[in-house]
Amino acid sequence: MGIEQTLADNAGRYYKWAEDAFTEGDYNVSITLHFKLAAEVCDLLLFSKTRRITSNHTERFRLLEKLFPDVYLLLDTLFSIYQKTYTAKMNLNEAEAVRKNVLEIARLAKVDINI
Repeated sequence: MGIEQTLADNAGRYYKWAEDAFTEGDYNVSITLHFKLAAEVCDLLLFSKTRRITSNHTERFRLLEKLFPDVYLLLDTLFSIYQKTYTAKMNLNEAEAVRKNVLEIARLAKVDINI
């Protein structure tokens, strides 16, 4: 299995798990999984352009900022909310905002996450 297929498969799984957690009202898990989904989608987008995989969030953010600034802005907005999941109980509004932005990232990247 190639890198693109692996990333796409991961994205599909993260999407399913994130949606399940969202539906169950487990907003911390939903946000975490939606952010992981966003990272997979961004990695797919970057791989399609650079033919390489980023090794960490910092590298991913710098490449997105340079190559896909619209996607970068959305992901950057999500990152602080994602980091809050480490120490705070998240609510429906935060989970909905993350979910909406992640779906927009997928749309901009032209990645079908309903795998």
